Amino acid sequence: DLNMPTPRTRDLDLARQQLRAWLVTQLPGAHDLQITELRGPSETGFSSDTLMFDADWSADGTHRERHRARLVARLKPTGFTVFPTYDVAMQYRVMKALGDTDVPVPRMRWLEEDPSVLGVPFYVMDRVDGRVPTDNPPYHTGGWVPELAPAERTELWWSGFDAMARVHRLDWRSLRFDFLAKPERGASPLAQQLHEYDEFVEWGMDRSRHPLVERAQGWLHAHQPADEAVGLCWGDSRLGNQIFNGTQCVAVIDWEMARLGDPVQDLAWWLALDRCFSEGLGV
Repeated sequence: DLNMPTPRTRDLDLARQQLRAWLVTQLPGAHDLQITELRGPSETGFSSDTLMFDADWSADGTHRERHRARLVARLKPTGFTVFPTYDVAMQYRVMKALGDTDVPVPRMRWLEEDPSVLGVPFYVMDRVDGRVPTDNPPYHTGGWVPELAPAERTELWWSGFDAMARVHRLDWRSLRFDFLAKPERGASPLAQQLHEYDEFVEWGMDRSRHPLVERAQGWLHAHQPADEAVGLCWGDSRLGNQIFNGTQCVAVIDWEMARLGDPVQDLAWWLALDRCFSEGLGV
């Protein structure tokens, strides 16, 4: 959409200096630490601010034993945002806990909640090699996905789908995902989520211009089922938030909307977003 705002740009030279000074404190004993290949992603979304870089350092004060890490920093966005609040600590805790499960996620390195380092809180994780289905152009019409043979697209779909389903099969209690609960917002996960969306609407739009949203909210509040299943929900569940090596999903990313709830909502979101990128575009 040509009317969408341009994601903010960052002074990469300044960011390199800031990251280097900070990384020295995270890697005790590191010598001659260098930040190289620093860049933003080629396909930047609006929900986060991302930096990719390589870190290279010596562990023994000489150049005989060098270490190298390929890293990604996810920063709290500033300027144009798509969420009323943005909790990088929550995302870090979710992916850190998933590191010991069969859900493929990047290895989490560090969480920095002090905004004085880069201007905003952020976390750092290992970079995962692979490709992401593109949002712009939509992956059904452009990018690398349409170049796949039909059988390969089938494999891609089901690999991504299975990775999503693994999230729902986890024992969220034993993994201590109860920190995602917000009892002050309601008695059940669904009530808590509806309360959150009420605040989202108030923040993001003029209600008088969207009477259908008002009707939908009223219906949802009045028809809450009493026996919903509860599991860990990814939230922004879609192919465009997964990294693929060939046709195999190797990472599930973008956990800004993670919550407790009925996993069927992840299924619905997955299907709805895929239909937007196909039927919604006349494909």
